[in-house]
Amino acid sequence: MRSIKFAFLFSLFCLALLNSCDGDNEPFDPALLNQPPAPCATPNSFNVSALINGNTVRIEWDKTSGNEWEIQYGIDGFVPGSGTTVPFNVTSSLITGLNATTNYDFYIRTKCSEDEFSEWLGPVNPGSSLEACQNPTNLIAVRSATDPTKATATWSANGDENSWQVQYGSTGFVLGSGTILATSTPTKVVSGLLSNVSYDFYVRSNCSANQNSNWVGPINIVAATTVDNSALMTANIAGVQYNNMKPYLYSFSGNDISVQNPAPAAGEYTYVQIQGATSDNVPSSHQLNLYIPNNLWSVGTYNLSEAINFETADYCQVWLITNYGANPVTTNELISGSVTITEFNTVTRRIKGTFSFSYEKFLDGVSAGVYQVTNGTFNYGLDDPYFD
Repeated sequence: MRSIKFAFLFSLFCLALLNSCDGDNEPFDPALLNQPPAPCATPNSFNVSALINGNTVRIEWDKTSGNEWEIQYGIDGFVPGSGTTVPFNVTSSLITGLNATTNYDFYIRTKCSEDEFSEWLGPVNPGSSLEACQNPTNLIAVRSATDPTKATATWSANGDENSWQVQYGSTGFVLGSGTILATSTPTKVVSGLLSNVSYDFYVRSNCSANQNSNWVGPINIVAATTVDNSALMTANIAGVQYNNMKPYLYSFSGNDISVQNPAPAAGEYTYVQIQGATSDNVPSSHQLNLYIPNNLWSVGTYNLSEAINFETADYCQVWLITNYGANPVTTNELISGSVTITEFNTVTRRIKGTFSFSYEKFLDGVSAGVYQVTNGTFNYGLDDPYFD
């Protein structure tokens, strides 16, 4: 049995030797290049005791959100900003001077700097507690491949919330100035976008009329008309957009695709290999390889699996290589995904399509989290002699 992975690893190892003397290119994780500043986190829990001696309450809260906080209280129903504010630190615990005949609301927020605060968590009445509204995670925003005026945002819920808000605007917009849309499901289709404009997307959970999570984001989608049409492959890998991915050493070979196993043995298949690399420098390059078996050389959407061999034709195969040869050793394992072939034409000799998938990254065998590949497109010539 001939193995795609074995053959490609051998060739990649050989090519790596050509780059081993280049000491100016240190390996890096591209996900680190697109990390937004950490938001000022809201405390996860807030508890106010019943009145003590008729004029005092004890405050307890999750202290992992920071080192300084503000407590604000007032008559039941007051609007935050109009109450009495008390600074708190990790050793603070009591608020005194209350009136036993008054009903109070209490709020808390984290103070991260003189002018940076988290969202308020509250209201909480004496003798009760409240858990924070949980931030959504795994936010993805993808522009439609067929209609660039539409994009779909999806995310994961982390609590029992069932309401969210999506905020979007042109890249770099200030939160609060964007367009806000509500949804009762963890996905939202946004229409009316300008195809020549790139956008940032944020999402937050709504847990009650006055309790929201932090805004999570931004996730960026690029302007559809700014993508260089001579780029063979585009993909957003772990939050970093690459718009000009080409086969490794493309400037030397000039070949768009290669055909693997052109004369298959019984029970085996012929594959079109589509490769996109972010650069020709192996240690810092990210390489994405798609393998499409000959029985799927037609328009349609197909599941993706790990690239293993020539023997399975129930799905297309994918192999993502990041930071090859770096220390710690980086490996990626596919979780799920799909590829859509929008054109496979042996007359014009062109293959086009889109793809996306999720994968788990391991550093020296230890999971470093789940990442996404989105905005995947390919537009390659069927220039292998197999199609002559």
